[in-house]
Amino acid sequence: MICKNPSKVWHKVGASSGEGEVSEFSAYWMMQNRVRFIKKLPTLKKTTSFIILIFSRIIRYPSWFLKKKHIVLAQIKGIYNGLIK
Repeated sequence: MICKNPSKVWHKVGASSGEGEVSEFSAYWMMQNRVRFIKKLPTLKKTTSFIILIFSRIIRYPSWFLKKKHIVLAQIKGIYNGLIK
């Protein structure tokens, strides 16, 4: 079947490629969905993934906090909500 009305997708600020500024909204949802995905993995992969996630945030957050405090706080909220849902 051929679609007569194809959809168009617009990517704002290169968010799909990791370039440009990320909004609080996308930072929150990306982190929450990342945590929810990790929770579904088998035990060993889940443990490894959470360790990598936490250590990578420990390394990144201090440098981001001064310039991107709103993104850090949105990601922390996303981690929390991803864990409790």
